[in-house]
Amino acid sequence: MIWKIIILILFGSLCTIHSFAEEIKISLSRDQKGVYMLQGFLDVNVPVSIAWEVLTDYDNIDTFVSSLETSSVKTREKDVLLIEKKGKAKAFLFQQKIRLLLRVSETALRHIAFDDVSYQDFKSYSGSWCIESTASGVRLRYVLLANPHLPAMQFIVQRGLKNMAKNLLYEVKVEMEKRCLLKCENI
Repeated sequence: MIWKIIILILFGSLCTIHSFAEEIKISLSRDQKGVYMLQGFLDVNVPVSIAWEVLTDYDNIDTFVSSLETSSVKTREKDVLLIEKKGKAKAFLFQQKIRLLLRVSETALRHIAFDDVSYQDFKSYSGSWCIESTASGVRLRYVLLANPHLPAMQFIVQRGLKNMAKNLLYEVKVEMEKRCLLKCENI
């Protein structure tokens, strides 16, 4: 009897994971110069203000994005920031420390663009977040163009980038929903 309950719980968990994986749309390609282009899409049932609050919580993003160890704003002038991030990239049994110094520009409640100006771990690393209002909340679009210095095998980098993006979108979605619930309870 207990085994049946455990199997039902595990099956339910797997269905939830599978169902969420279908919500995240990821595409990845690589050009002839070795630059990877990743695009991710996700719909979240939260107001634009909550989505923006989570995406711009630069000093605390490492508390809800598992691949980040630290994230801190170094300078802020109007809508342009300099943010230092340290984290780790994983694929299979491999793990690599990642260091970024991102120049970030914002268009309030709509768009965040970033590019690495340190060039420590990437020949190029740039991307953006776009927030689009929908009938049920927001549609997030995440774009990343990355050309790592790492002499890793192509399939390892591809798998690592795809997994990183899926985890990032999932963790951002969870944080947005959590904050939305907390704000709704306090109204």
